[in-house]
Amino acid sequence: MRVIEAMIACTILIAGVMATTHFTNQIRVDEGSDLEETGQKVMRILNNQQLMTQIILDEPNLGSKLRSLLETLLLPNTLYNLTLRSELSGNQLTQMTNIIDPSSISKANAITLVNIATVSLPLTKAVNSQLDVILIIDISGTMYEPELQDPQQRSKLYFAKEAAKAFIDQLNMTSDRVGITSFSDNGTLNSPLTNDFAGAKLVIDGLQGHGLTNMGQAIEAANDEFASHKRTSATLAFILLTDGVANRPCSPQYARQYALSESLKAKACHVAIFTIGLGRKSGSEGTAYFDESFLQQIQTDGYYYSPSATQLGDIYMAIVQDLLFTIRYDIISIRLTLVRSR
Repeated sequence: MRVIEAMIACTILIAGVMATTHFTNQIRVDEGSDLEETGQKVMRILNNQQLMTQIILDEPNLGSKLRSLLETLLLPNTLYNLTLRSELSGNQLTQMTNIIDPSSISKANAITLVNIATVSLPLTKAVNSQLDVILIIDISGTMYEPELQDPQQRSKLYFAKEAAKAFIDQLNMTSDRVGITSFSDNGTLNSPLTNDFAGAKLVIDGLQGHGLTNMGQAIEAANDEFASHKRTSATLAFILLTDGVANRPCSPQYARQYALSESLKAKACHVAIFTIGLGRKSGSEGTAYFDESFLQQIQTDGYYYSPSATQLGDIYMAIVQDLLFTIRYDIISIRLTLVRSR
């Protein structure tokens, strides 16, 4: 997800089902006249959320509606030129004018106003999409530590399991599949890709570990599952959650390179990689920490930082939104020139 998309997505989630529109006004007066007041009036009416939404959706008869609106607002002896352009694609969305001879503008009172509208529509489910996603969950010893921000002092792994199950609840069993991989001293494929979501959640409930952090073997297990059972029509993704650094097998240096190598294999197979770092970052006080730079390095579609395990649910929801929904938005420039004979 690009930065601008993420910002707009946050706006949509807060606003609910309503589209959002933000306007920035710029006015350039080519020659001073009483046209400015008229132009401002027209722009205020064009600064309309419903109208901007209709423009993005390319609704039929929009041009005739705009022309009728202009001719209602303007005096009969006023000439106009209205252009709406997408600043993202560079395409002209619509253009209308009653100016027959553009050279006549220089001999008349004229004003040009420019409006910039950022328009975003509610999230919509991707049409005919299929998703094969593998959840890679750290079950090493530090994940059993209590979450200090939880009044009940439940473990970090408890919240990781609840967040993973809530993620699965958002999937569609007719089109999506989920697999489970975990890692401690070893990386294990706990559940192959399946649309038996109830069974997958039971597998998550039963995850037990302790030990160290063999991240590379878990990514390798996910790669092997994709290689054997992926659907060519599906989007492939894995979500890796850890509160530690790769330190198995062998030395931490080898373990890190092993995990990096397996992530590169996933990237080469067009797997979308999301990573989540939980708890303290490398360099923080304490013995348990994760390597943020490494998680940023191996991700392709998003790295998320979760200081507390209680925030994992929100992060998994953000990722599922990214995978299953599309965002429609545009930045539209509205350029209006009004001309009246001297």
